[in-house]
Amino acid sequence: MDEGLAPLNQLKDGLAGIEDEISQCDSGIAELQKQINDGDTLYQEYTKISEPDRTPEQRVYLESWVESDRDWKQSLLVYRSRKHNLKIKRRAC
Repeated sequence: MDEGLAPLNQLKDGLAGIEDEISQCDSGIAELQKQINDGDTLYQEYTKISEPDRTPEQRVYLESWVESDRDWKQSLLVYRSRKHNLKIKRRAC
């Protein structure tokens, strides 16, 4: 009788693995979104400071923000795409 349940157990294990991966994607998305939001808040704060009054660290941050923001958003797209593909895979089971 256990042999008859093997395919169901494999399916159950496969679905559990997919759910774990989706959860990891959700965690990654949440962390990246927080970084993007926090970074944007800091960027907005620094842009309100007149250029001559900015510290060297603030200047470097403002100069690097565009590239960092782009990289984070690209990573966010990768996570969202992966999550989407996992959901499709889950539906196919």
